Order: sequence, then structure tokens, then C-alpha cells
Amino acid sequence: MYPTVALVGRPNTGKSTLFNRIVGKKAAITFNESGTTRDRVFELIEFDEIPTLIVDTAGLDFGKARDEIEANVVKQTHIAVEDADIILFVIDATTELTAADFSAAKLLRQSKKTVILVASKADNPKIEDNVYNLYELGFGEPMKVSAVHNLGIDLLKLTIEKKLKALKFSKFKIKKTVSDRTEICFVGRPNVGKSSLVNSILGKEQVIVSDVPGTTRDSVSLIFDYEDTGFVLTDTAGIRRSGKLRESRVERYSVMRSLKAIQVSDICVLVIDSVEKLTKQDMRVCEFILDAKKGLIIVLNKADLVKPEEKNRLLGLLHHRMPFAHFAPVIFTSALKGRNVLEVLSQAKTISAERVKQVQTKEINYFLERTVGSHPPKSGIKFKFVEQVDVNPPTFLFFVNTPAELHFSYKRYLENAIREEFGFNGTCLDLKFKGKTEES
Repeated sequence: MYPTVALVGRPNTGKSTLFNRIVGKKAAITFNESGTTRDRVFELIEFDEIPTLIVDTAGLDFGKARDEIEANVVKQTHIAVEDADIILFVIDATTELTAADFSAAKLLRQSKKTVILVASKADNPKIEDNVYNLYELGFGEPMKVSAVHNLGIDLLKLTIEKKLKALKFSKFKIKKTVSDRTEICFVGRPNVGKSSLVNSILGKEQVIVSDVPGTTRDSVSLIFDYEDTGFVLTDTAGIRRSGKLRESRVERYSVMRSLKAIQVSDICVLVIDSVEKLTKQDMRVCEFILDAKKGLIIVLNKADLVKPEEKNRLLGLLHHRMPFAHFAPVIFTSALKGRNVLEVLSQAKTISAERVKQVQTKEINYFLERTVGSHPPKSGIKFKFVEQVDVNPPTFLFFVNTPAELHFSYKRYLENAIREEFGFNGTCLDLKFKGKTEES
């Protein structure tokens, strides 16, 4: 759909730092730890009004993969090379060229793609000793950059722009910018099938899947269109209990990125393992979503491994232990077999509309009068007025004489009554209460 620029090279050459500098934000995890990046990370930006997908990749490793995850990491990088229109071949110019560098160069030449050789970490004095050796790779003069100190970045962007135009990519207006799209993040405990679900929806292997918990490290966002609706699907790292987090800074940071993905999304898909049943951590992740006032879809994945009668029991248990999420649709899926996965997007379309729905002030005040009249609060509390003041999430401001005395159970009563009267299915509501002397 868009021209693609992929950053490729050995592990720990500074690809993710350069990626973040090009896209103008910290979109990829960066640590001085080889192999930090596993999945491809995507961002949509413009080069002189040419919308372009920038892709960060894991390091190209030509040694024998030690496990399934490493094999999948290498596979993802090779897919990125195949899909790219332009490749930024990133070399750490502070070190001597290695056999892996020459193997990568051979692979890129065979790909017949447009390659820009990038000598990273150019702020280091050692680069002058090694930069001329880079000509041996066969891609001409390297572009010296320092992503950390923003050296050479503007010239690199200009070079990418010229290459895009040389490849006959032209300027055009994006029909749906990222901000116009419904942002959906897939969250849950490790190893419940989030990545498999995203791949199944997309119909291809875009993120790494493994039975090893903690495989996904970064939040991977993918642009996707379904039935004329634009989405951004974000796969996240599994959220463990804080007491179970390993000492690895990467893992702790991955969880932080998952929590941030909840904050910036419109709708969260809480993925639960149907076989392992409901856990306290599932409920804890749900609380994160509710606190952020997002849309919510609950997916019970791996449903192909569960008998029909067990599904009914699990659904009853879900409603019993998570009554606070009663408004969320529940979908049984099998990511492995592709069953019912597109229902997630259908529900997301409906919830997206519910999150921007507005109720007229006259109508909501008539509702308030009837609702309070049929079930009044404790003596002395008087409601004056209510209005919907915002959307995404739908937000209602109640004017009441003594808001501090209003019990949480009565607030829940009002929320349930609003849902019964006006819908708002699948989305959190934000109810605010204001007294006479309080500021908005």
C-alpha cells in the first residue's frame, strides 16, 4: 500500500536508535543488549508528502539459530528485505567488518533492492579508521550518521526522499492518517495467543509466534483496512504480575510499553487463554483497561481446545468474577485455525461508533429526572443537571449539591442506567460529579 524502507544489519549496530530518530519518537525499544529487537516495528511517516512505511528489524544473524524464537526472528528480517523498496544497510562503523556483514551485503545485492549504506555511530572518533573499509561491501560511499546526536539524519532523509522519487513513488494524500484510524491493542498475560490472533486477522505472519512466554518484547503496530474501515493493530508484550518480572530491563520496559499501548489506543482486546481459564492477572489487566476508560473486547482464545459445555461454564465464570466488564462483548476464537477472528474487527467498528455517540442535553436530563425519581440517593443529595461533555470516552458531568457524599454504588447505578437507556455497548463511560463551588 505504501513504499517501504527497512533498516537491516547485524545485531546491535544502532538500527533501532536510528529508526526512532527518523520517525521522530521512541517507537522501538533500544538497549545496549544484542538482540533486543525481535519483531519488525512499523511507523508511517512522510518524505516530502510521500507516505512511507519505515520498518525496524532484528539483526541479520547468519549463524545457526539456537532456538525457535531466533529462527523466527531471522525469518521476520528476511521478510522485511523481500517487502522493502529501499533498504538502509546499517553498519557499526566503530568496529571492523565481520563475515556477517559481508553475508548480509551478499543477501542485499541478490535482493536487487535499492540499498543505502549507513555508517552509524559517526560521533565516535574510531569511525575514521574504519569507514573507508565499508567500500568493500559494494554499495558505494557510506552515509555517516549519529542517531544519538542527530548527525547526518537530515541528509539521510533527503537521500531516502530522492530514492523514492527515482523509484517513481509520487506524492499523494493519505486517505486515512493514523489518527483517523481506530487503534486497537491486543493485551493480556504472556502466551495467551495475542501474536497468533494478530497474524490470523491479518492473514499473514507479521509478528513472531512461539510457545515461549515473553517472546514479544516491543509493541508492534500494523496498519490494516477492513471493510472500508482503517485500523492500527498493536500487538503487545505479555503483562506479568510485577512480582514475576525478571530482572531483565528489556522485559520490564516491554511491560511499560504494553501499558502505554493501552493508554494511546481506542479499543483494547483482552486476550484470555480458554484452556487455562480466568486468572487474577487477567482481571488485573482488565482493570488497567477500565482505568484508562477504553473500549473493551474480551477474547477467549484457543476455543478449539474447549468443549461446548466448558465454554458456557467459562462464560458464567467470566461474568461472575468480572461484573465490572459486563458491557464488553465476549468472543470465542481460535487464532490457530482462524475461527471467528474477524469478529474482533466487526465488534471494534461497532464500539468505535459507540465511543463517539452523543446524547442531547434535554434527553439526558429527562432521563436523569426519571432515574433519580425511581431510585433516589440518600437523603440530602440533590441532582441539579447533567450534560455530556466529551466523547472517546463518552463523558457525563453531573451537577450535584454534595458530590463527596455520593456513594460509589449509586454512581454504578447511574452508569448502568445510562447503558440501559442509551447503549454505549463495549466502551467505558466516564462519569464526573461537580458541586456548586467546584471548578470544571
